[in-house]
Amino acid sequence: MVGDNGNKIIDVQKMNLEEWLDLVFSSKSEKYIFIDYMFPNISIRDEYLETIQERDEREVIDLLRKFLIPSGTFYSDKFSWEFLLFCKKNDKEKYKKLISTERYRRLLQHAFNNKIPAWEGNTWIIDLLPHNPKLAIDAIDAYFEAHIQFLPDGRFSGLQDAKAIIRSKFIHYKHPDETLSIMDPYDFEYLISALYREMKYETKVTKKVGDGGVDIIAKKESIGENEILLVQCKRLKDKVGEPQVVNLLGAVTNVKANRGVLVTTSDFSKHAKRFASENHIELINGNDINNRLNEYMGTNWPLHLDYILQKEKDENANLKNSPDKILFSIDNDDFKYLVSALYRKRGYKTIIMNLENIIIKNSVGKSIVISCNKSQKNVGINQIKNLEKIMENEDAEKGIFVNTSDFTPKAKEHALQCNIKLINTIELYKLLKECFGTRWLSDSGIIINEEKEKIKNTKNPLKT
Repeated sequence: MVGDNGNKIIDVQKMNLEEWLDLVFSSKSEKYIFIDYMFPNISIRDEYLETIQERDEREVIDLLRKFLIPSGTFYSDKFSWEFLLFCKKNDKEKYKKLISTERYRRLLQHAFNNKIPAWEGNTWIIDLLPHNPKLAIDAIDAYFEAHIQFLPDGRFSGLQDAKAIIRSKFIHYKHPDETLSIMDPYDFEYLISALYREMKYETKVTKKVGDGGVDIIAKKESIGENEILLVQCKRLKDKVGEPQVVNLLGAVTNVKANRGVLVTTSDFSKHAKRFASENHIELINGNDINNRLNEYMGTNWPLHLDYILQKEKDENANLKNSPDKILFSIDNDDFKYLVSALYRKRGYKTIIMNLENIIIKNSVGKSIVISCNKSQKNVGINQIKNLEKIMENEDAEKGIFVNTSDFTPKAKEHALQCNIKLINTIELYKLLKECFGTRWLSDSGIIINEEKEKIKNTKNPLKT
């Protein structure tokens, strides 16, 4: 049997794995039409994934390249083109919506210039391997989500097979047990801390003594949710028993953390697993930690272990000068200039600065009042009410209260009712890092002096 282009069609369903691979990688493969954009059947798929650790990484990458989407065209594009022409003739509104999408915009460009591919491929995902397998899988998911309506069925299956290959080769790769078991116990804590930092947590390794059974405090702040994890690390050969899980639960209860996480290089006893499942304690054994390290740090993380540990130790050393202490060390007036520079960097314009407040304007000219408070005490409701009065006097759209510590519960509750955003130490520290980079502290003198000059040269001088 031959295809429209005269190439011979080969049925690969009856082939075994090695026969299919030989054909896929054959120099004559382009002369044939056969399934090479996905695994042709489940048995070949399963056998390949089961033997993937024995296979050369270059072969795996070459197969991935076949399964990912190349820049070019598919046979099904002609149906999309016909639908577009139909809508242009019969449904103008639908046509306008279609050509506003990237998919149909490229299809239209391709129709007038066939050098422009109708499909923008995603084979660049290969460049994320082996160091960022999770990011590679996320990229495939995003590509799939954007193109699910238009992908041919075979290509859909190929992307799913590509994800399975990445997981099997780069995430489930089993490093020797000695990689973790011979580590210094404290280095193991820093490694786990680095892992949770990669998982978008703010992490802190506790003191070697008097840590209350907790080795790492991990925090994640997002809109409407603040998560605190207490992590305990056990670099052991024997199984972890129920008493260690009970101890961790006690620490979680004492500080009202969201949950506890017990990480070990070995495994857990049956009683430990049962108790943990009943008390919302997450257990991570040696295999789990191996896979998570691969997923978030890449398969070659052991080669970079010294660098990972040193970087994490440096991060924790910086935390000894905690954000509140760092910010509190800045002069009162300079602190206001720093906040003013921060919001200027975010696209706002400082109009007035006085002893207590900053008034800025957004892109549409609406006024916002910022109150800056450099204190190691939590701000109470009375200070929030004072800002509310200033907002009324200035006819401001909203208010922002920046404090170098935190806010009382009543202050937080009242702020929600009167459109005042509260920024505590941690959030301010994050904003400064986002806007000015990790070296913002060492550059703070330059940032503050530049802002002073900008304020000085504004039409509205500083008001006292």
